Amino acid sequence: MIQFIRRTFHSLFGEGYGSRLRRIAKILNVELSNDLTSDEEIEAEFVEKMAERKYAGSLDWRFRRDEIVDLLTAISSDEEEAQLCSVESAGRHQGTKLLEEVNRQLRCTPGSRQAIVLESLGDFCHVLLVPSEAIDKIREIAGGWLKEGSPSDLLVGSGAANQPQMNADGRR
Repeated sequence: MIQFIRRTFHSLFGEGYGSRLRRIAKILNVELSNDLTSDEEIEAEFVEKMAERKYAGSLDWRFRRDEIVDLLTAISSDEEEAQLCSVESAGRHQGTKLLEEVNRQLRCTPGSRQAIVLESLGDFCHVLLVPSEAIDKIREIAGGWLKEGSPSDLLVGSGAANQPQMNADGRR
């Protein structure tokens, strides 16, 4: 609920969703058409172009373990895929715990990328694999659109990573 309020506030009084996606795409050197005007059009092209460049894919917001592993495998380099194989055999992590393990494993690859999850305008989310050096900037741009419990909150070296994470009612 807090994320929804944060997103609504930023959309009404700050930067909209489409503008945020454009800025994220620019960081990743992905060109989006300037002819698009609605957030929905921008999101559709963002997802298409990011998938072409092997940066992202979309999943139903209630994604299952096998779906996220399949998606990550599809957008991974050969080196990243080798690391993901060890995640597949490393137990039955679900949701955020699985993504935390994915990020831990991916940090071992040259030119490592990290997984983050963005909310969408629909009933799905976007899973992105982005260069580690760009993660803090992308987190800043995404703001309230980062999915709650997103693995980017757990990254080593990120300001938030060294702080205990609390849920909406203040408990850890």
